[in-house]
Amino acid sequence: TSLDQWEEDLRKRFQSFLHTKNEADLLLIINQSSLVSTYLGQNHLAYQICERGISYFLERKYVEGIFQPWINIGRLHIIQKKFEEAHNLFNTISPLSNTLIIKDTQIPKNILK
Repeated sequence: TSLDQWEEDLRKRFQSFLHTKNEADLLLIINQSSLVSTYLGQNHLAYQICERGISYFLERKYVEGIFQPWINIGRLHIIQKKFEEAHNLFNTISPLSNTLIIKDTQIPKNILK
């Protein structure tokens, strides 16, 4: 099944990441793991995967890695019909703002370009 293929692909990617420590590979693993968890109805697990990914990337100052998990959390809020939480999450981006705040970390607007 496609789920078995996803699992095998994720295992291979994770083994590769353990050797290369390529953060872009880890971002892909986080996104796909979150997607699989959501597909299986394990939204809480998908949320945890995204939260941990954001924390990991923030600790390493790999700003590019925080956006997709952050967007996925907003999507999870929508799936769970938590529209106000999704709105509040996405409302932190404003063309008038000079920063984006994710997990109490301010991301300068010039990085967003």
